[in-house]
Amino acid sequence: MYCFLFHSVLFGITLFSAYDPQSSLTISMGWPKPDELDTTLATLMGKVLQDKPIQPGEGILHHAEGVDLIPSSIELAGVEVSLVNAMSREKALKQVLESAKRTYDFILLDCTPSLGMLTIVAALLWPDVRALRGLASMSCGH
Repeated sequence: MYCFLFHSVLFGITLFSAYDPQSSLTISMGWPKPDELDTTLATLMGKVLQDKPIQPGEGILHHAEGVDLIPSSIELAGVEVSLVNAMSREKALKQVLESAKRTYDFILLDCTPSLGMLTIVAALLWPDVRALRGLASMSCGH
């Protein structure tokens, strides 16, 4: 957990978004049962897809080490299926994170380790997204 604190102190106020139905980041940050959380990224993206408003700070969990998290759950897999046919699918994630851009210095997405719709939406969202692994290795033919 010290890496979260280190990043926050060194680089500024950070929001992690668990953008993976496996919920690995959510679990590793201390929420061992993400499917039991009231609000997750899937809930928020579902609201956007249904044209329902999202309240500022809604769904954000505060970690004791000074970073925040929008948790994930298995429900995100269902949202991914919905995104296939959704108009302007990249807007679902963008609208969830839009208000957070004003509060946080950095928003880090923990994407699924596959080139599925969730990863494509994340890559389309901001052209300056930095892929630490995965996408970088795919572009090199590995």
